[in-house]
Amino acid sequence: MPDDAFTHTCFVASLPDYIPPKKPYSFLAMLDDILAFSAATLVDNGRLAFWMPTANDEAEEIKIPSHPCLEVVAVCSQEFNKCKLASSSMIPFPLIFFP
Repeated sequence: MPDDAFTHTCFVASLPDYIPPKKPYSFLAMLDDILAFSAATLVDNGRLAFWMPTANDEAEEIKIPSHPCLEVVAVCSQEFNKCKLASSSMIPFPLIFFP
């Protein structure tokens, strides 16, 4: 039988009837984690770019995520349908200095 926590977790996760637990992870927390990870791991002149889903059915301004080590250089939105109810935005972030 496994004796350390990591080995035990791997053993339990490999069982055929294992269902992983679900934990809440908000979209905004995920964005913060992506930006923090990118700021810590990008090389000189590296950049992060991603599509961010946005709902613009109420014509509200989209809050663009930010990080002190990354700079937003553009926000390009693409509407998905003729009703303009959903879109996504491409947001490139070049690394401006190392943390």
